[in-house]
Amino acid sequence: MAISNRILWIFILFVLLFAGFGDASIVAAQTEDPELTPEEHIEKGLDYVDQGEIELAAAEFLAALEQAPENIDALTNLGFAYVDLGEYSLAVEQFNAVLAADPDNLAASGGLCVALAFVQPVQAETVCQEVLKVDPQNADVLNGLGIALIQQNKNEEALSVFQSVIGIDPEHKWAHNNLGRTYLNLGDFENAISELHIAIEINPENDTAFYNLGLAYARQGDFQNAIPNYEQALTINPNMAGAYADLGLIYRELGQAEKSVGAFFRYLQLVPDDPNRAEIEAMIVEMGGIVPKVFVRAKIAFVSERDGNKEIYSMNTDGSELTRLTDDPALDVEPAYSPDGTNILFASDRSGNFDIYSMNADGTNVIQLTDNPANDFTPTWSPDGSLIIFVTERDGNLGIYFMNADGSEQTSIISDPNSVVMSPTLSDSADGLVLAFTTNAQGAFDLFAFQGAAGELGKLTEGMGDVLTPNWSPNGRFIIFAANQFDSYDLFIIRPDGTDLGQITSNDVDEYRPRWSPDSTYIIYSVGLTEASEIEIIDESGEVMLLTQNDVFDGMPTWGPMEE
Repeated sequence: MAISNRILWIFILFVLLFAGFGDASIVAAQTEDPELTPEEHIEKGLDYVDQGEIELAAAEFLAALEQAPENIDALTNLGFAYVDLGEYSLAVEQFNAVLAADPDNLAASGGLCVALAFVQPVQAETVCQEVLKVDPQNADVLNGLGIALIQQNKNEEALSVFQSVIGIDPEHKWAHNNLGRTYLNLGDFENAISELHIAIEINPENDTAFYNLGLAYARQGDFQNAIPNYEQALTINPNMAGAYADLGLIYRELGQAEKSVGAFFRYLQLVPDDPNRAEIEAMIVEMGGIVPKVFVRAKIAFVSERDGNKEIYSMNTDGSELTRLTDDPALDVEPAYSPDGTNILFASDRSGNFDIYSMNADGTNVIQLTDNPANDFTPTWSPDGSLIIFVTERDGNLGIYFMNADGSEQTSIISDPNSVVMSPTLSDSADGLVLAFTTNAQGAFDLFAFQGAAGELGKLTEGMGDVLTPNWSPNGRFIIFAANQFDSYDLFIIRPDGTDLGQITSNDVDEYRPRWSPDSTYIIYSVGLTEASEIEIIDESGEVMLLTQNDVFDGMPTWGPMEE
């Protein structure tokens, strides 16, 4: 049977919708083994350190301290974990707690030297010198002393100290980077670049070395070499604010307004209180961009191609704590937070075709829930998190199945050999769960819902073009959806009985895949079907909050936990 041009276009659109010194936080990190002894938590944490999983290591050390608050090993290791995470003030607290109990603890004194170097460099210089009297060949303490000297603009003294560190340990994790930065401060670009390249050879994941290398090239006006180093720093650490600020200036100098706006936008998300904010905002507006603003604070997950492949990221709505949750050559799409915010469902073709997976909210513990030769996608939770509904090709045309949260009892709900059924969304009612979905059973894709105690199927839309990606509000009062009643896809709301139809957006660009916030107050959605898709939030008054602004795909957003 031939496929009409309209149905073919809808299928293409559906595929697009479907496939289309750094900061750190360990707030979301939780140990998966709460019944371990303190010693076992510490051992597990040290294993994570060896694997470079510092946030998970810190969570284990914290778990040990919950059981044994004065455990010296847990306090000391947590302090070092905080140093690696850039949480220097917290590290100082841990080391001081150790030294209060054990004043002669050399490891804690050395850790205190390094942590203080970033927050109290004058005091750090004294602490480091005292440790070096006992252990003059301690490369880490010497490195901390060098950092303290740099912070005080004592670059010539720091130069000698970092050279001593390298003499003791030629492959020290940070010394070549710090020596390179010291040369950079002194205007010796040739030696700076040489040392920074060595630092990257020793540790290819050294985001600070890539940043400093970009800075070394930028200060010489060599933007062609500066840009890729800044971008690599951001690939490793997407929350490195300074790299965004520098790129904003560079792209502006090169006349690349869109990229400059995107970089400055991201910088202001990360550093909203920058004293030069007014000047940066003026540059954004001058280049035709939108200044970031925040009227709701929550965690979201979304799909992005910022690293060259569709991966799932999480981020706060103020732009902070951007974290890549998946890292796979396959496509990872359509994230959906569980109602309690602890898990995320997503669809991925990493097994050869699209299946449904779950993972912890921090990206760990990935579990494949479906394994079928047909494609399974668009996973959606029931309001209580006990069931998952999804779209599948198992019965030929697209239909809807459900399963338990652990992937068991996969069962068909709706399947029609003569039509496409997709985009399911669930709500609670006095009579149990109710389902809404879209289908082209009567021509165009329209919105249908089961209504009343008898569960009668009702058609909610008519003559609105094609209706896609509906989402039931958590309070059950409205369903929001995208429809191309006019030239582009706009957002509409309607009551479950088909009354009170209202248009939410009216723009030339396509807006689609809307999702209600957990409190049924805000709507997050994708804007644009191209590689430059962005994410916005709209409130009840119609005010819009732009969350992303760059030249790569960001879309398919979903709400996580909201701040109280």
